[in-house]
Amino acid sequence: MSIPRIILGLAVIIGSACTQSDSNVEFRGEEHVTSDSGDTDKTTGDEHDTDKTTGDVGTSDTGEHKGCARTQGYWKNHNIYETNNNQMIPWPISEDTELCGRTWLYWLNAPPRGGDAFIILAHQWIAAMLNQASGADVPTEVQDALDEGGALLNDCTIAAEDRDEAIDLADTLDDFNNGLLGTPSCDADEGDDDD
Repeated sequence: MSIPRIILGLAVIIGSACTQSDSNVEFRGEEHVTSDSGDTDKTTGDEHDTDKTTGDVGTSDTGEHKGCARTQGYWKNHNIYETNNNQMIPWPISEDTELCGRTWLYWLNAPPRGGDAFIILAHQWIAAMLNQASGADVPTEVQDALDEGGALLNDCTIAAEDRDEAIDLADTLDDFNNGLLGTPSCDADEGDDDD
């Protein structure tokens, strides 16, 4: 099984464990709130075929990193739904993959109102997952942050006692996404709208 398929499987598991109707998410103060109406949406995780991703993961025989990392701002603004042809670049994992009843693209566009730890972590976790699926090397520290972050996001909320951990994980993933941890940035001049 290829690494992108493994990542896709993880995304589907997290999405299916956490699906809720879009109408049941609201933002209040520091946290987003989901209500359990029993309604669920189908989780999708189709991969896009694109020549913009290599699928290679790991380091070369020379010890150099394979792939490169992009920020959550890049992924938010480069996807199949953009109207500008230069930004209409399919993700290596479907833009319609869901997390807690909303698409990954929705979460990337959701503002972290009041410092919402769930949204802050989701922004960086989604970007890191897309970078990994695009072929960027993922150091052990980043893989651990992806695993732990995915487990926290799986609950569809961040408990008050887990907020500091979620922010720390988001910081680690943000460093990775900006090319500061392991894999270099795809474009050193690329900006990011920090959370």
